[in-house]
Amino acid sequence: MSKKCSCTSPVPHFDGTCTSCGKLLSWDKNLDWEAAAGDESVSDSVPSKLPRSSSSKVDLPLQLRNSANEVVRFSKVFKSIGDTLNVLNYIFIGISILGLIILFFAGATSGWLFIGAILVVLIIWVISWIQTGLLRGISSFFLMRALRELKDLEDK
Repeated sequence: MSKKCSCTSPVPHFDGTCTSCGKLLSWDKNLDWEAAAGDESVSDSVPSKLPRSSSSKVDLPLQLRNSANEVVRFSKVFKSIGDTLNVLNYIFIGISILGLIILFFAGATSGWLFIGAILVVLIIWVISWIQTGLLRGISSFFLMRALRELKDLEDK
């Protein structure tokens, strides 16, 4: 059995095989490239990964309004996360300072250790305050962008 194509007029396939017999083509034969180019067709049975263009017109202002409303919802989520984190930070700071004061008056810690612990608690409080401010800033940014988009849509 021969591995090379023995057709009289082979039509090449893209991978170097003959379309009629499926065997490897010998490049010294006269190949019919025009017939191979004419055989190319798009099969409907093979799904395309490219999105097909829809025949209906897309309602862009409605999609923009929905997207802007979704951004407003995300803004509210970031705002609620920031508010919750802010409350938790104040609770943590209050409990930490109260615990340090109790330890100091019970005589379990020295003055320098108490001052160092208060400074560490204050540094943690400042870092958490900055973190909460950043979350609230993200919330405000999203809210301003969405409201501007909604205003632009209403002006049109």
